[in-house]
Amino acid sequence: MRKKIDFKNMTAKQIILIVVGFGLSVTGLVLSIILFASNLYTSEELNKISLADDSVQTVCDSCVIKPDQSLWLKVQNRQIEYTDISILVRVEALNRDLSKNEDTSFQIVNFRNQFGNHVYYRLMSLDEFEGLETRITLVRKGDDKMTNEASVALRQYDGMKFSFSYILMILIGVVTLVYGIRSKKNHV
Repeated sequence: MRKKIDFKNMTAKQIILIVVGFGLSVTGLVLSIILFASNLYTSEELNKISLADDSVQTVCDSCVIKPDQSLWLKVQNRQIEYTDISILVRVEALNRDLSKNEDTSFQIVNFRNQFGNHVYYRLMSLDEFEGLETRITLVRKGDDKMTNEASVALRQYDGMKFSFSYILMILIGVVTLVYGIRSKKNHV
């Protein structure tokens, strides 16, 4: 049989323990999520591009691709979403006969990451080019034109990061919360 919690008959001590425990748990959880989301990638900005220009734009003439890197479009807001703009990216290995084209449309957004005042849209995975010197070019297609500042960045996936102190804060908060709910009222 499940015990019901009677919140009407709680003492001030119990209420304080519940509030402190809940506060610690939520704060630790929020800080953990912020740490996790803000440290997924390290970025290396390559070149600014124009979202109003239909000509071929060179992003990089000689880039060496590192492990777990991918190519991203960096803009200041989400205005590009649901427009008919698409970006055709071409990556060519300079020392080998290897190239890849990928067209990214923004009518439907597949993979986006927002960090600070910038929004990143994934354009292409570069796993095949790891360790190779490459040339990266792109062409903007579509009738919509944007004058917003944009650039292309190589972003390296760094994996998930957690802080032991935030996890400890969550655990202390949960224990305090449970103790506040389970402690018995002193009868005088």
